[in-house]
Amino acid sequence: MAFPICDECAKSGLLCKGCVEKARDGEITELDVLVSNLLAHHGAKGYESLVDFETKLIIFASDEDATEIIGPGGKTVAELSKKLGRKIAVVSKSWDKMQIIQSLARPSKMVKENKVSTPKGERLKLIFDKPIDEGSLELIKEMAGDVEIEIQPYHR
Repeated sequence: MAFPICDECAKSGLLCKGCVEKARDGEITELDVLVSNLLAHHGAKGYESLVDFETKLIIFASDEDATEIIGPGGKTVAELSKKLGRKIAVVSKSWDKMQIIQSLARPSKMVKENKVSTPKGERLKLIFDKPIDEGSLELIKEMAGDVEIEIQPYHR
């Protein structure tokens, strides 16, 4: 996996002619440049794509790159989150559907998973402890297909 900009530009934060051309053509964004630069300084090798919501950034990467982006004890992703001023979810393309859903839903936690019978067949019902932001909710529904999301705050 690689960054959407060349390695030299990722390390320096300054764009070469080729990367400037990519930016002009709309192939890369200012956010691609910023994220690439921050991750390159932490030893990450790249990512596959970004999904940008107002309050949350989702980074899709290979398994190896996801581990690098998260960093030891989540330190790299926490620093990136602080610098960008929003929550970040890192998702590995090799994870199974439920791992991806749980990552997208963070900081909400899935407390229960049920299969509900409907006239059209079975439907997946996922119960979370906190509301999930709209952007992540859209991606979860896109990935899981016919899914019902319910929020049940945890009470002791």
